[in-house]
Amino acid sequence: MNKLLRLIEALNKSPHSLTETELINACSELMEITEVGFKLDWLKTKLDEVFLERKKENADALQVEEHIMTLRDALKNEKAMSSTSDAKDWLEGVVRSWNQWKLRMGLADLGDKKFD
Repeated sequence: MNKLLRLIEALNKSPHSLTETELINACSELMEITEVGFKLDWLKTKLDEVFLERKKENADALQVEEHIMTLRDALKNEKAMSSTSDAKDWLEGVVRSWNQWKLRMGLADLGDKKFD
């Protein structure tokens, strides 16, 4: 009878508060109790609902985590592209300044080189 009470108490908790081990133990206890003759279809249904709810929560959490990873990757790519663009702009500015300095000094003009 104590096993039945513990099982009912465990299944009254919210699904996300139960660990995988607690759910497996609840399954084992339910099988033991039903083997001795207790008719607990209603409790089996409740246990199945808890398992399904946990599975759904895990799937939702996985989707959120995948979305976060996608956003992080996009942010990294954006930063990399921005850094590359900034470096390219800086380098082109240096070349322009160098060419202007050479013109003022009367040296040959290399022209405005673009870097890709």
